Amino acid sequence: RKLPKGSDEDRERISVLLIGGRGSHDWHGFHDTIAPVLEETGDFHLKLTPNVDDLEAATLARYQVVLFYGPGGDFANKAEEDALHNYVKEGGGLVGVHATDAFKKSDVYWRLLGGRFVTHRGGEFWIRIMDEEHPVTAPFGDFKIHDETYQTEYHPQFKLHSLFR
Repeated sequence: RKLPKGSDEDRERISVLLIGGRGSHDWHGFHDTIAPVLEETGDFHLKLTPNVDDLEAATLARYQVVLFYGPGGDFANKAEEDALHNYVKEGGGLVGVHATDAFKKSDVYWRLLGGRFVTHRGGEFWIRIMDEEHPVTAPFGDFKIHDETYQTEYHPQFKLHSLFR
């Protein structure tokens, strides 16, 4: 399914820093799949980096969104954790895709995402749409998929609004 193409008028594209590169996940494959889909809309520009050390204030300031895909590990130092926290606090976007269980020792990261990885298994299961009105889920009905099911522990301060389960 194609995303709707943006209007042709001059507008700033949303700059996205995609951080991957740790662990066994195919982050190059993810980038090669998602980049053309997002860039085709005319609304996004993605920069790929394997370097989690790009989590410094000066680098983050150049992007509107940070997208993590399977980075794993922990912050190298408190400055990286503070930079990401301040970036989001000041309005920067944070998206976690697939392996968003990075920085397991960081309460800050846990609060930012609202949850953290506990365990997972694979198999076939149903996706049940919980919010049929939301623009993300409105075009879809319940469907069956073969994938990994991630189980998470939600941060006590997190208010969950589930689009699907």
